[in-house]
Amino acid sequence: MGGDGEAGFVYKVERFCVHDGPGIRTLFYFRGCPLGCLWCCNPESRTLGPIRGEDEFLMWKQPVGVQRLVELACRDVAYYRSSGGGVTLTGGEALAQPEFAANLLRKMRERGIHTAMETSGHAGDEAVETVLPHLDMVLLDIKHMDDGRHKALTGFGNARILSNARKIHDAGVPMTIRVPLIPGHNDREEDLRALGEFVWSALPAVKTLCVLGYHNYAVNKYLAMGLDYPLGDLPPASEERITRAAETLKRYVEEVRMGG
Repeated sequence: MGGDGEAGFVYKVERFCVHDGPGIRTLFYFRGCPLGCLWCCNPESRTLGPIRGEDEFLMWKQPVGVQRLVELACRDVAYYRSSGGGVTLTGGEALAQPEFAANLLRKMRERGIHTAMETSGHAGDEAVETVLPHLDMVLLDIKHMDDGRHKALTGFGNARILSNARKIHDAGVPMTIRVPLIPGHNDREEDLRALGEFVWSALPAVKTLCVLGYHNYAVNKYLAMGLDYPLGDLPPASEERITRAAETLKRYVEEVRMGG
């Protein structure tokens, strides 16, 4: 893959989605992610680079050209326009391939297609600044407000993520903050209040928080890949717990959604 951003690593495309942004959307799943979240439901997305051999979870194992992805997205322009939809970069982590992501987003916007990115926010300033001008919306995950707990859950602290949240906010790009609710790990009342207070004080333009209830759908994927599932038999977040978390967070923003 060259360094000009004309091709990059995407492992899956989903059309006609109604999550990860408004309206009907096409989702591009980028490969490469610096974090190691214990609950990661896409472990096949972590590596970046060509893959040899079989991998049943990857649609593409070699670089994919921007133009091919643009052509795929443009098949559904009529649906985007009728529903207020567009395309979303997810993953993995799109900020792991900033030039490729920016090029793809730029070409989407040239065609009048709404652009969004779902991100962990764990990336350097240059990566964020490369992609940000081409985005209409950012969906940013904040896993934990405590730096030490964040490192225990993901392998890294949260300082860079919180800094990038401020950077995106100050750039005026509409942003939704999302929290994956992991039972016993980040669902205490004080954890949620800390998140709400950060959003209220540091990101006042953010009007929406999303609570994403933990699920264990990926367990069989880990087994098929010969990996141990880090959270073992942890049960999914209950509807009652998700509702209580949403009620706590409603004190700090105009809208709290359950789900993405």
